[in-house]
Amino acid sequence: MAAATALLSAAGLLTTPAGNAAADCPGGWEFGPKLKLVQNDEWAVTVATSGRAVGGPAVAVPPDGDPLWRGTAEGGSDGNTVAFGIGWDNGLVMHYTGVIDQATGSLTGERADGVTWQSSNAMRCIGGQTSSAALPAA
Repeated sequence: MAAATALLSAAGLLTTPAGNAAADCPGGWEFGPKLKLVQNDEWAVTVATSGRAVGGPAVAVPPDGDPLWRGTAEGGSDGNTVAFGIGWDNGLVMHYTGVIDQATGSLTGERADGVTWQSSNAMRCIGGQTSSAALPAA
């Protein structure tokens, strides 16, 4: 096993996460009452959350002033990553996956169609406090 680990390390295939969950947030991360996302296509999405669960109402604000999209979100987090889907009232379904920055509690990710996103609010450290690190402006 040690030889395999050394081989993977030498090849650059074995990496360690940028943040250390044990040091930065021992219990993992959880959502506040809602998760706010800003997408690279300039849409703003907000979903209802509780603890590590994503579930309930979702709303998307388009950048061009068109009517809001409304839908229902479902999914959650394991404390290090997040995955959820939104079924929009117009019949479209979008899937989101992302990772939690262990130092700040911020989220970044990508939808299945390649649209990237980032959170405009931080998650809360279980057994700790929300990081005071600055997040990007929404």
